[in-house]
Amino acid sequence: MKQLQVNRRILPTGIVGVWLLLAPLLSLTILSCDRPDAEVDISLSSDYRGIAEAIRGGGQTLAETLSLIEAAVAEGFADQAAAQQLLQEAVAAMCGTAGQKLSLIEAAMKSQAAGLETKLGLIEAAAAGGFADAAAQRALIATAIASVAGEAGEQLAAIDSAVQGQTASLSMKLGLIETAVQEGLADEKAGWELLQKALDALGEEAAGRLAAIAEAMVGQAASLSAKLDLLTMAIEKGL
Repeated sequence: MKQLQVNRRILPTGIVGVWLLLAPLLSLTILSCDRPDAEVDISLSSDYRGIAEAIRGGGQTLAETLSLIEAAVAEGFADQAAAQQLLQEAVAAMCGTAGQKLSLIEAAMKSQAAGLETKLGLIEAAAAGGFADAAAQRALIATAIASVAGEAGEQLAAIDSAVQGQTASLSMKLGLIETAVQEGLADEKAGWELLQKALDALGEEAAGRLAAIAEAMVGQAASLSAKLDLLTMAIEKGL
C-alpha cells in the first residue's frame, strides 16, 4: 500500500489519508479540548490505533469524525469492534457539559457526512458515556432518520441497511425500527421484517444472539412494547 511522508507522519493514500491531511486545516467547530496534534502512523498492521490518535487530537467536527470512521471501515482499517472503539474515542474526546455534548451529537445526527448505521453507533457510545438517557436516545434516533435525504422509500432503505449492519447494537436497531414505525416509514409488516433482519444480523452463534437480546432488554433505546416484540420474534425463530 502506498504511503505519504508528511511532517514525519506516515499516512496512507485514499480516503483516510486525505481526511487526515485536511482535518487540521478545517476551521469549523472543534470536537475536542485543546491538545497538541497527535503523531499519526497508520498502516494495515496497526489497525485503528493511528486513527484513534487523530480523533483524540481533535481538529475536526464530530460529523467529520464520523465520516473518518466510516472511511476507516470502508478501507479495511476497522472492523465492527474497532469501529465501536473509535466511536467511544470520539465521545471521550468531547469536552463541555453533558448538554453541550448532546448538542454536538445532535448536530452530527443532522449532518449528511455519515450514514445512519454510524450515527446509531455514536448514540450508543453517548449512552455508554452516561449523558444520553432514554428520551435523548430516542430523540437522536428520530433526528438521524430525518437527516436521511430522499423520499420515505429511500429513508426506509437506509434503515434496512443499518439494521443489517454490524456497527450498531441490537438495542439501537430495535429503537431504530420502533421509531421508523412511529414515524410512518414502516407499517407493522415492514417492522416485523426489519426485526427479523436485525436478528439474522447477529450471526449463527446461539450464545452471542442470546447475549445481544439480553442486552437489548436492558437498553433504553426502545420501549417495553418493542422489547416484547423482540422476545416474540426470538421465540418464533427458536432462539
